[in-house]
Amino acid sequence: MSQHSFFILFVLFILGGCSEVLRQPELPLVDVETVEADVEYEVTVYEAAPEIMKTANQSEFVRYVNVGGLSSGPVSRVEEQTLFLGPKPLSNQKLPYMLTVGDTVLVSRTGNIIIANGIQTRQTTQTSYRIDEQGKITLNEGIDVYLNGLTISDATLTLRRALDSAGLSEGNPLQERLFPTSEPDAYRLGPGDVIRVGRLIEQIDSNGVPRQSIINFQSDVGADGIVSILQLGDLMVAGLTLPQVRDRVIEEAVRTASGADILVEIEAYRSQYMLISGDLGTKVVPITDQLQTYNKVIANMNPPFEGNRDYVVMLERDGQKYQMLASRILETTDDFYLFNGDNLKISEFLPASDAELRVEDLGEKSITYLRVRDGDGQAGKSVQLGFTGLDLRRLLITENIDVNYDEDLLIRLNRQGRTYNLSAQSVVLNDPNRRYWLAPDDHIVVEDIAYVGDTALLVGEVRAPQRLSLNRQSRTTLSEALFSGRAFNTNDADFRHIYVLRGDGLVFDAYHFDMTQVLNLSLAEQFELRPGDIVFIRTRPISRYNRVLSLALTFAGRIDTAVDN
Repeated sequence: MSQHSFFILFVLFILGGCSEVLRQPELPLVDVETVEADVEYEVTVYEAAPEIMKTANQSEFVRYVNVGGLSSGPVSRVEEQTLFLGPKPLSNQKLPYMLTVGDTVLVSRTGNIIIANGIQTRQTTQTSYRIDEQGKITLNEGIDVYLNGLTISDATLTLRRALDSAGLSEGNPLQERLFPTSEPDAYRLGPGDVIRVGRLIEQIDSNGVPRQSIINFQSDVGADGIVSILQLGDLMVAGLTLPQVRDRVIEEAVRTASGADILVEIEAYRSQYMLISGDLGTKVVPITDQLQTYNKVIANMNPPFEGNRDYVVMLERDGQKYQMLASRILETTDDFYLFNGDNLKISEFLPASDAELRVEDLGEKSITYLRVRDGDGQAGKSVQLGFTGLDLRRLLITENIDVNYDEDLLIRLNRQGRTYNLSAQSVVLNDPNRRYWLAPDDHIVVEDIAYVGDTALLVGEVRAPQRLSLNRQSRTTLSEALFSGRAFNTNDADFRHIYVLRGDGLVFDAYHFDMTQVLNLSLAEQFELRPGDIVFIRTRPISRYNRVLSLALTFAGRIDTAVDN
């Protein structure tokens, strides 16, 4: 066969679709074990469309980090979020302050004592005690009270029980002096009161029909005790009761021939009042011509009695003092009336001997803090905890950690032998309403995270395969990957077949873009790449034909040379 016939047969063979032109040489393998494994890939192809792009862009921007590698072992590449898996410490729950050795507490003890006229009053003494090395304080009476490791409320209960056991909580019960039950005299008008006078008159309406109506006039009682009433003139009413004022007005109306059909009422009571003050608030109560009782006034104030609470009600009247328990006033069938000028003080009633405890000075309470950068730790430090507490966010801000939205930091919180992993972005930036309160002896380590670059691959008919750097904030798009620079061979790239493969290694979603369609150009501008994406550009069919033809011609040329030689 001539070399020309061989060449034509070779070209026809290639263009006829034979799948194997150049056979892979069979190389002898000596002492090499061959393992055959069938790997199946599952690929789902999606044609570019607006709804498909919307779903694809909702894919999480997964970042990868390296863990390990500090010793001879290999580095593991894992998703960033796996660093922060596991249980978290309680949040938004401020840890109660626990008393410890070295704390100084102020003990307030309140008891009731009797003063003149049998009136009981409260007296409070305050003494400071330091919790000693055994975790106790010793009261002035020589009583030991162990407080170490207790909250303030538990320590207060412990103190009260110690006083009860020692018989120091017994004291004088409240010595009541009952309120008078006498009724006040009838109300007498004074400066500031307002009276209303109504006159019954008859008028002829537009139809000529007589109709009766009442015309009202108001008048203030002046500082001189006089009121001015239309058609009646000035009348002295100070010191008069309401019936006396009515008689006086009617008498004057008859004298002036103004008619006797007159009504007189008190419109406003402003000349007499009593004052209530104390733990239930301050209130001014006007005295009226209707009898009022302290039983009803106190009931209307609705004092809370839960938990065996009660109140001492002290009444001052005409230089005399009276006191009763509020519960007694509400339970009795006797009526205790309000008088002009009364002064009532209501105070919460404490048991005969009671004790309160608060922290006056703190002992040594601290946490330890360490910042680690790129595997190198800096000198740790001890941070004091105040009585108001310290939360993790405030600690990190105080220590000026360089947390940002681009790269996170790993926080390891060790508490009582248990380690919690937290995200600095979450603690400081993303969730400001969540607070992690620190406890004494907590150990906090803040570490850099070894990020793997956020990249996608560009392969296929490109000048050279390359990695595309992605930015989580600005979100690199497919359009930027394809057209930002000379990434591909414009002569050989098939713009009808550009694919973005996204998956986990065995299962992929393939998004197909035909860039000859204007809509797809717009979709490529919107399509966000994710770390691990593979952008594949297919070769044009004519380019594949040209490459085969070039190979054939080269092969034929070599045959001609061999024949000539």
